[in-house]
Amino acid sequence: MVYLHKQTICPNETCSNGCSAILIDKDHLITAAHCIEMIDPINIILIAGAHNLSSTTETAMRQVRRIKQIFFHPQYNSLTSENNIAVLRVNTSFIFTKYVQPACLSDDEIQSNQEVIVISWRGEQLRGTSNRILKQIYTTVVNNCNFYWPLYDSNRQLCVSDVISSNSACHDNESGTILTLRRGQYVVDGIAGYVKECNTTDKGHKPVVYTRISTFKTWINQIVELKDIK
Repeated sequence: MVYLHKQTICPNETCSNGCSAILIDKDHLITAAHCIEMIDPINIILIAGAHNLSSTTETAMRQVRRIKQIFFHPQYNSLTSENNIAVLRVNTSFIFTKYVQPACLSDDEIQSNQEVIVISWRGEQLRGTSNRILKQIYTTVVNNCNFYWPLYDSNRQLCVSDVISSNSACHDNESGTILTLRRGQYVVDGIAGYVKECNTTDKGHKPVVYTRISTFKTWINQIVELKDIK
């Protein structure tokens, strides 16, 4: 999990916020397209090996990189959040260490009612203060997401909620990353899509939607392999 720090200039001050990206090899990451579509890459810093963003003792663990190239999915639709995924290529390769490792991407179809893990630095309230420490929660895949979101596409998206604890991760349109344990290994199944609110306890509250990684794995690999050919 890499922190994607965005910095923009406001009229009277410098405004900063961020979201997350997933390291998939030493030169590439994936993230939600909506996180970076309106930001000049020069204003984005990628911080790998971070756990507590406020820590002053993690310096030796962290690696900071800049973006060389951004690949938005060619069918990304910012109005509907369809194909909400992008690949980032860094200007200097990451060095794999105990704290910086590539993630495995899912090949499998995740099942309805399956318990999954969401990891995030995001706020516990919509438009609330972001968590400074990376956290995880357990939540459940929803099988009737079209009831809540008419444009939901089960082939390209995942929908999760927890009707008992209301577990979710949200902050505006950034809702973390979905992991599952497959054959003894954690894999990435989903990245941030869109969210209306943090409360997901019952039918009166909408689940959180994620982009389904397995659908886009071929496209991701094509970009990575193009780098290798060059």
